[in-house]
Amino acid sequence: GGDAVDVAAGHGKEGVVVPPWPALNGLTTEQCAPITAFPTVMLACHPDSTGPDRGKSLAWALTHQLHAANVPTYNLWMANPAEDELQEWIGLVAEASVVVLMLSTRFFDSAGCVEQVKAAIRQRKPLLPIYFEQVDISGRFLGYDPTSVKTANFIRSQIGNALPPLDQGFFHAAAAGEVEQAQWNRNVETLIARIREIDSGYMSASNALYSGYDAMMGVSPDYASL
Repeated sequence: GGDAVDVAAGHGKEGVVVPPWPALNGLTTEQCAPITAFPTVMLACHPDSTGPDRGKSLAWALTHQLHAANVPTYNLWMANPAEDELQEWIGLVAEASVVVLMLSTRFFDSAGCVEQVKAAIRQRKPLLPIYFEQVDISGRFLGYDPTSVKTANFIRSQIGNALPPLDQGFFHAAAAGEVEQAQWNRNVETLIARIREIDSGYMSASNALYSGYDAMMGVSPDYASL
């Protein structure tokens, strides 16, 4: 994971951009200054998750709370404006310990989001899915070519790791894009604990995860081909 760093310093001060995306009740959603260490966590999120630009709001809210817990975190909109956002994200994923998938109905309709997932798989990163809407990942939801089928099978195998479990509702625990703050905070605390658990035993967590995938597929797949 990333080196320890006081990533919370400077929030609300220098480098802050007043956000054009929607506010979320009780949560900090402004853009923050870039982190100065490689990230422990990469966030993958559709910008319009739960509503126009609300994915950005959710990603920044989660970024702020992870930073406040000294967990260096990177989301797509932290890229230098002169750089390609997606390429910047893909270039950093190798340095992280875990990728958090912020899932919504539009996530897998986005070629960019799918590329983020594939990049995480290529780097054998543990995936932590958190749900903001019901997502149908039954069948061949990414397509029918071998690469899409293989990637879809892997993603589907991770459903049991959803946080909170799917039968306990969505991560933000509210409808119509709103946030139930107490439930959100509890879920963030649980997420941080899980991230730290993975980060402390990153190699064993990664090996266990992908060994299970290899066994499920009956082969050792060429991750670099994804």
